[in-house]
Amino acid sequence: MATWAQFAAAEPELAVYGRELLREEQGYAFLATVSPGGAPRVHPVVPFVADGTLLVSIAVNSPKTRDLRAEPRYMLHATVGDNDTEFAVRGCAREIFDDTGTKWLRAHRELNVIDIPLETVLFALEIDRVDAAIWDDGPPHRQTWRAPNG
Repeated sequence: MATWAQFAAAEPELAVYGRELLREEQGYAFLATVSPGGAPRVHPVVPFVADGTLLVSIAVNSPKTRDLRAEPRYMLHATVGDNDTEFAVRGCAREIFDDTGTKWLRAHRELNVIDIPLETVLFALEIDRVDAAIWDDGPPHRQTWRAPNG
């Protein structure tokens, strides 16, 4: 698994592209989790990057929180951008318990037009794989990045 910073160091142009599609102004991203019964579940979320870490804050009593605590595998898909561009990240989520997480959440709340309550759970989305599709004229240009040992 890798952090967003490690991914960005390895693939800077792809990271800039992905960050643009994950911006709040683009709308929500979609987080796929695995429910207790093993079925996939999809939820809208607003991801953000702080100190080189891809993060998502989720309500304490949300099915997303229960899913990630029981089975940390996830897939995050950005809202489709202009010209049907796509960006998706998959890996494992790790719950953040320390003061750094609180600092990140407070900073995100100050920058964010959506009021995120502090009674949320913060997850770092560790990255195993990134997939992108960039459409120009003709078929899409597809790009994949995998974390080392991923």
